[in-house]
Amino acid sequence: DLATRSTGDGLYRSNDVEQARRFFAGVDTLSAVTNEFERADAAPYATKGDGRLRADDFQLVSNYVAGLVSRQTAGGPDTATFAEPVNERDRDAATERRVMRIVQIDSGIERAIRPPLHGKASIAVELDSLGDETVALFSLKFDPAVLSHPVVTLGEEMPPGMTLTANASDGKVTILLDSSAPFEAGYSRRLVVVTFDVAKADPVGETPITFDGSGSFADMSASPLTGTYKDAVINVKRGAVSRNLLRSPFRLHAMARDLAWQAILSSPATMTAIEKTRRQRVRGSSRAG
Repeated sequence: DLATRSTGDGLYRSNDVEQARRFFAGVDTLSAVTNEFERADAAPYATKGDGRLRADDFQLVSNYVAGLVSRQTAGGPDTATFAEPVNERDRDAATERRVMRIVQIDSGIERAIRPPLHGKASIAVELDSLGDETVALFSLKFDPAVLSHPVVTLGEEMPPGMTLTANASDGKVTILLDSSAPFEAGYSRRLVVVTFDVAKADPVGETPITFDGSGSFADMSASPLTGTYKDAVINVKRGAVSRNLLRSPFRLHAMARDLAWQAILSSPATMTAIEKTRRQRVRGSSRAG
């Protein structure tokens, strides 16, 4: 019971879920006067919290509001606990199939970017999804002297029921994704795209963007899910190839395929064939009329 602030109103309603989104994304700050932290830190259910605000807490708040679990009083720690995250970033990727990665992209056909066009640089956060995730919560840390003003949008593959909540501060953007249905299983599912302004003067040309141990997932039952998180070093100078592109044969193959199709479609022979087909269809439609 998080809304209305800061004592709640004794009811579980949709505004409690919306207030939880604002807390977990860092849009609003939890009150130190009331027990807002205890009420937001809901998971695990058995202990009424563990001192950390993570994806499983948000899912459990949603389950309370939906009536999927029995109500109980707030409890657990009343302040944040600085403990090691459940999802260690150095987890062995060979045994962990749920992988979240940062990939540098472009808005055009070359999906792994080289330049920042017009002073911009874009990255995607992609997920190798197992199809049981309903909440993802993570932060991206970056050098504010190089990158600024992040704009976050949902990936084109995300379903209509996905809700995005994002909050940017100096050198960090926190992102919460929640859905009423599990994420679709698949490799390199593009969750969000983040576009930054690039500083006019950048002597290095490369800059890191990291999860910094912040990632967490949960399933529909509010159980925490493990994962591996892969940071990236992106290029902010025109003409340089992203390091994580060079490490990914899948992305190189996709880029080569797209460029090949673009060359085919833009060739004079193809354009002539398309125009010929169009004229034939127009004649056929005229005769039918």
